[in-house]
Amino acid sequence: MIRIDFSPSILLCILGWLGSASAWAEEPIQARVLLVAKRHTILSSRLAGPIERMTVNDGDRFDKGGELVTMNCVIQQAELEKVQAEHDAARHTLEARKGLQNLASGSALETRLAAAEVARTGAEVRRNQATVGMCRLSAPFSGRVVLRHAQPFQSVTPGQPLLEILDDSDLSATLIVPSRWLRWLRMQTPFTMNLDETGKTYQGHVVSIGARIDPASQSVAVTGEIHGDHPELLAGMSGAARFDPPADLKP
Repeated sequence: MIRIDFSPSILLCILGWLGSASAWAEEPIQARVLLVAKRHTILSSRLAGPIERMTVNDGDRFDKGGELVTMNCVIQQAELEKVQAEHDAARHTLEARKGLQNLASGSALETRLAAAEVARTGAEVRRNQATVGMCRLSAPFSGRVVLRHAQPFQSVTPGQPLLEILDDSDLSATLIVPSRWLRWLRMQTPFTMNLDETGKTYQGHVVSIGARIDPASQSVAVTGEIHGDHPELLAGMSGAARFDPPADLKP
């Protein structure tokens, strides 16, 4: 039989390692968490032309329906007035044709052609009204400006980004966790997160689990809902989210 003698220092190291391993097994597991706004978008120009006015700057707050950007639409407004005049003339012509037809002095064909002209010019009016409506860019929701991509008096093209905005009143927590956590991770699973920027602890629970696992990293996206109202939170804050799964299922 081979006998191995350990010095007291070696025994202490082994016991210390076993103790730390046992403590690690009892601690909650954690993953990095990032706060994102549930509603965020980039507002783009729908017309070509110069910007007449921008009412917000980076970081400014705005209300839903408030005017954010106004384009210079002198040409579009003039075109609308032109087709409105043509539509009025077409309606008067139709009324005259109907009167002549009632007096047996006009043909049914002329009346139908006049009615078609009223319909055509009416469609032109509606199209130009829609175009003029695009001259004013309103806020789709209440929130804050992340970044202003353009400046007043700048000429822009359709589709060019003007403002990046988000709703900072409704944030969610996003995590990328190991796919093996799916052995115990479920909807409504609670977690605790500590954010680096605030140094505070917040409670939340899982509301969605990604539909696909990334085979390269063997990870899956998870979204969580934050409990309570915390006005100090901002999109982009990050920290650590801790979970406490059943002991027999811990990785």
